[in-house]
Amino acid sequence: MATTRGDAVSGVQILTVAQVAERVQLSAETVMRAIRAGDLEASQLTRARGGWRVREDAIATWLETRSNRTREVPLADVTPPRAGLPRRPAQRSTTPQTSGRLVA
Repeated sequence: MATTRGDAVSGVQILTVAQVAERVQLSAETVMRAIRAGDLEASQLTRARGGWRVREDAIATWLETRSNRTREVPLADVTPPRAGLPRRPAQRSTTPQTSGRLVA
């Protein structure tokens, strides 16, 4: 039996680009950029506009790979400035200061 758009097909949720965009609160163009870049797995069922379909598990995988909590390469450690140490003075400009007026 045929199912309607967004219904389960063999137990897998299939969504349009617009439905994916709504779910992840992004624009449809951003979703399409992710598909074109190969970041979001999708199937192009027709060559016509709107022919792309995305499985729900592909969305979860895309979000997981984009998450900052699952980075395989750790970010560089950033140490906060220590309290009590003098700060470096700001660099001063070498250009002469004027009153702010333009002079012809």
